[in-house]
Amino acid sequence: MATRFGLCVFAVLVLIGCTQTKTAVVGTWLMTESSRKYVPAQLKGPTPKLVINSDGSFSASNLPGAFDGSFEIISNSGQGKWTRLTDEGRDELQLNFDGDYGTQVYVSNSWGGPTLFYFLDDPDEGLRIELKKP
Repeated sequence: MATRFGLCVFAVLVLIGCTQTKTAVVGTWLMTESSRKYVPAQLKGPTPKLVINSDGSFSASNLPGAFDGSFEIISNSGQGKWTRLTDEGRDELQLNFDGDYGTQVYVSNSWGGPTLFYFLDDPDEGLRIELKKP
């Protein structure tokens, strides 16, 4: 009986841990200190922030990246619309800034808690920018 109960508890925990709802990404996200080492020196100012709203809108301030299609890493601030999507089994947010540019950020729900992340350049280079809720 105790084994059956233990298996049920384990199954529930796995199901809870594996589900990511839309509301899990809503809120304010700040870049982690461990990501700061990847940000170019000229962009190391205020902590980058992303605010995801439940109505499908977002605002960003000082997010480092080449979101406008260029290869230059710049500080991106502005607002726009977001959508949730799955690409090759990965949970992502598509951020479409007002002004015809955007990017995708990955959604991870690991033991460290929910994390949004993206790469400054080629993912093989490992320049991973992580955002967490405060």
